[in-house]
Amino acid sequence: MSNIKTNNFLSEAEYKAMLDEIREQKRSAKKEMKRGCYNMAGMYYGDAAALCRVLGHINDGDFKRAAETAQGQDTAARDNVPSAIWDKLSKYM
Repeated sequence: MSNIKTNNFLSEAEYKAMLDEIREQKRSAKKEMKRGCYNMAGMYYGDAAALCRVLGHINDGDFKRAAETAQGQDTAARDNVPSAIWDKLSKYM
């Protein structure tokens, strides 16, 4: 039995994909920090935070807000939302 808590909106695989993307953005930020590229690190941390906000709205059941938050991000951050989740969010835009 998995310890991941999902709602009826996301499957466990979709939830994991979103968490994996958040972790990837944080890893990229840490890598840029080590290189001394603080602007790039800030961008990656910002993208991770945006994905966390989207996931938080989904967890709260506020799918319209999740869609608006995702849509409001710059292109790179929007591209990090897994496509299966975008398909579901698009119904609320």
